[in-house]
Amino acid sequence: MGRNWKQHQRRYRYRKMTPEEFCAALALLELDVAAIAYVTGAREDRVERWKRGEEDIPTYVPMFCAGLTIQEAQAIMFRTADHYYEEGEAS
Repeated sequence: MGRNWKQHQRRYRYRKMTPEEFCAALALLELDVAAIAYVTGAREDRVERWKRGEEDIPTYVPMFCAGLTIQEAQAIMFRTADHYYEEGEAS
C-alpha cells in the first residue's frame, strides 16, 4: 500500500458519517437494520439510533460499508459473522 502506518503514533480524526449517508449506504447495500447489526455486532436498537441521528455512528462504519460494496467481501463478512456468532445476550 505504500503507507507506513506505524510512523504515526497519533490517533486519526475522521468526520462522522451522517444518518443520511448511513441510510443511503444501507439502501445501496440492500441491507436492513438486522443485517448490519449482525455483521457489525451492534444491537439493532443501536443501529436504529444511528439511522435517526440519536447516536453517533462509529468511525469504522463508513469503511465497513465501503467494504461491503464488494460482493465477495460481503459474503466473507457474513460467513465470518456466522462463524463467531453466539446465541444469547451480548455482554
